[in-house]
Amino acid sequence: MKKIKLFTFLILTLKVVNPAFAQLSLTSPVQMNFGTIEFADAGGQNDVFLGTNGNVTYTNNFSGSGLGTPAELQILDTLGVIVQIGCDKNLTISNGISTVQVDRIEYVVGVGNGAPFGAGNACRGTRKLDVLHILTGNLTQDTILVGGRIRTSSSSVASGQWSSAQPGGSPVSFRVLVQ
Repeated sequence: MKKIKLFTFLILTLKVVNPAFAQLSLTSPVQMNFGTIEFADAGGQNDVFLGTNGNVTYTNNFSGSGLGTPAELQILDTLGVIVQIGCDKNLTISNGISTVQVDRIEYVVGVGNGAPFGAGNACRGTRKLDVLHILTGNLTQDTILVGGRIRTSSSSVASGQWSSAQPGGSPVSFRVLVQ
């Protein structure tokens, strides 16, 4: 069994669409982190699921501590402003040589709403603005938590730091529209 820091963090890009009168801004203080993933030297399909609550689950030849970190996006604007949220379905992480897809990106709004993988709002593309949220002025309630799935074979990955910021990687985009 190999033990490596296989996937460390994912960079998120933000697309803000807002009328001129709004003061909308987004910050990303916490990057997504799947933690250290252990794997056996065997092929086959393997999944790593990161819930918006930070819990990580594994299939087949992958294992680990079960703890990760969902990405956080903080929405800042005037109290009572209504926003719509949409995001890309997937992203690509790279070690600079090889790439791996992270798909089934999902999110929840509100730190207290983090949940196991599969319980969040599925990202369907930045043109699909599915979730409405009324800003409360409280960062705990106005924070988006982001999780996702890595699906690959253990034979297709190598030790190292994997990130969407590496050459060949591509980040996930969120679109927030002020109503």
